[in-house]
Amino acid sequence: MSEIVNQSMLAVGDNSFVRVVLDYVREIPNLKENKGARSYGGAPDFGTIIEEWSMKILASIVLCLSALASRCPAQQVTNGNFENGRGSGWIEGSQYTLVGTGTFFSSPSIQPPVDPRSGTWMARLGGYAYNIDSLLQTVTLPNTTPLYLVFYAQTRSSTASECAGLFVGAKVSLIINSSVINESYLCNYNDLLSWTRYYVDVSAIAGTSATVKWKVESADAVWSYLYLDDVTLTGTLDVHSGSGEKPPAVCRLEQNFPNPFNPSTVIRYDLPSESFVTLTVNDMLGREVARLVDGRQGPGYKTVDFSAAHLPSGVYVYRLRAGATVQMRKMILLR
Repeated sequence: MSEIVNQSMLAVGDNSFVRVVLDYVREIPNLKENKGARSYGGAPDFGTIIEEWSMKILASIVLCLSALASRCPAQQVTNGNFENGRGSGWIEGSQYTLVGTGTFFSSPSIQPPVDPRSGTWMARLGGYAYNIDSLLQTVTLPNTTPLYLVFYAQTRSSTASECAGLFVGAKVSLIINSSVINESYLCNYNDLLSWTRYYVDVSAIAGTSATVKWKVESADAVWSYLYLDDVTLTGTLDVHSGSGEKPPAVCRLEQNFPNPFNPSTVIRYDLPSESFVTLTVNDMLGREVARLVDGRQGPGYKTVDFSAAHLPSGVYVYRLRAGATVQMRKMILLR
């Protein structure tokens, strides 16, 4: 009896509630001794035997429950690559189909065509005529830090769409537990024409249940779409040996997202090999207003947050130097 309890105590670790129960079970033999032996003429007391076996069964049940509690795996995003099709993991809020194959979503007006990043399925939200789409899932986050929600995105917009003004494209929102994490507008000028990786740091809510939702509110006369694929949770953003993810083939600086932005945006760049990297932001007069990266970095898909809370509205240039490679892009701060 005591051996079972001691094994249970080792298994539950710091689970205080289960330890209290096991402490009580362990004290039962002492309580029996204080009450005196219950046998007659050396014959076994079957009531005592039944009681002892009941306590063994109770301890075993507690041990099993504690093992389940301690080993219950945190839920990964269900159907994060959409390969299980519709009705698996994701809740679609739309009058249209949001999860489908590349062939299903193909159209002569969508150029260049969008193929799923992996497999044959992906998600697409958007349209026109004030259509509102939402795609959501509730996930039990692992109780580990750091923790990131990672996803890949492409966008396509009508050539008539503008980044601001009367013909602005669809409004895209990423919402976690009713809090808007990111909000931007789609437009043809800033379309993502290849799969681009983005992430959200969810370390602050690790170990809890979180509802992740993408919402796209379409414009009236101009169409625009957000494509999603390979939604996952991870504890690292870099490419490591043995991770199963190959490093980028070329050095590339991506368009920031969202853009236009206010006041924060995300800048992503790819490094095929270890390099000394600088990433700076300059105004249109060439003055450096922020230095975001300055040091050696290993290969991988890099993401940097940039806050322009202290800067006035306008056009800014962000510049990446990685070894002998220099690339620049423009971004718009719109308050």
